[in-house]
Amino acid sequence: MKRYFPCLALFGSLLAASPAYAWFNPCDYPPPCLPPPCKVKMVEQTVTCFKPEMRDREVTFTVFRPIPREVQREYKTTVMVPVYRDEKQTRLVPSYVPREVEREVAYCQMVPTTCIDPCTGCPVTVCKPQTVVQKYKMTVYDCVPKSVEVTVRVCSYKSEERTWRTKCFEYDFKEEKITRKQYYCVMVPYQSKVAVPVVCPE
Repeated sequence: MKRYFPCLALFGSLLAASPAYAWFNPCDYPPPCLPPPCKVKMVEQTVTCFKPEMRDREVTFTVFRPIPREVQREYKTTVMVPVYRDEKQTRLVPSYVPREVEREVAYCQMVPTTCIDPCTGCPVTVCKPQTVVQKYKMTVYDCVPKSVEVTVRVCSYKSEERTWRTKCFEYDFKEEKITRKQYYCVMVPYQSKVAVPVVCPE
């Protein structure tokens, strides 16, 4: 910062020696000339103003009025119609054939046995379980499929063309002229008096 101090001092001396420096010192010159004193008064004047005003008028429009009429139309479509027929088919039906077999069946049987009581030394008869196997004959049925011819009802479809008639409405448009009242806004001029400030010398 010290190297800028000589430059600032030199710039200050130049400004002091220049005549343009007098603009910064108002004490060396008298104040500039001022306009003479004036007086403001209110003067009434007539001015033209505008105000909105609603008006109406008759306007003719062109409209299209629909007129319905009933018509019949035919449509051709293809539909699938079911067809039933009797058909003979061969099916396997289960049948049961009996046969006699012999099988061993094990069961439990109580057998009386004589033993000596260790406390009294007397013979005692008790019953002990014993498994016994015995053969029995029984009848079982074996499933044997058998071919049987049966008659069943089978359904199939065939295409058929049909005609459908439907009723519908069609519209014809008729041009008509109608008159309606339309409202619109206009700006209407009028005269008004207002006070306007006017400057006049004393």
